[in-house]
Amino acid sequence: MRISSFIVLALGIVLLGSNGYDESRGITSAPSHGYRRYSFLNSSSQMLFKQDNAEQLRNAMTYHWAMAIIISLVGVVWLVVSERMERNDPMAPDSDEKIDEELKQDEADEKGDGR
Repeated sequence: MRISSFIVLALGIVLLGSNGYDESRGITSAPSHGYRRYSFLNSSSQMLFKQDNAEQLRNAMTYHWAMAIIISLVGVVWLVVSERMERNDPMAPDSDEKIDEELKQDEADEKGDGR
């Protein structure tokens, strides 16, 4: 599960880098909606240029930035959740070491009380 969260996080970082590159060039592809969502399958995706229509480019880049940030946040949240799940998993390989340390500490505390 941790690997998949790293993959999603890496995808978000790649998209952020791609958006920065598109922003600096002033060229991006228009976000497609509906049945044209998979624009990489058909070559009819519309390219937007800053010289032609700056407002459409700004709107498209806002959409691209929002999607990249959301994907990155999903990857971070997924990573945090998977780390907590693994830490609390009693069947994890390192859980025996943690339990052994806790038992040794409890035994030391009981001997130190003198009861």
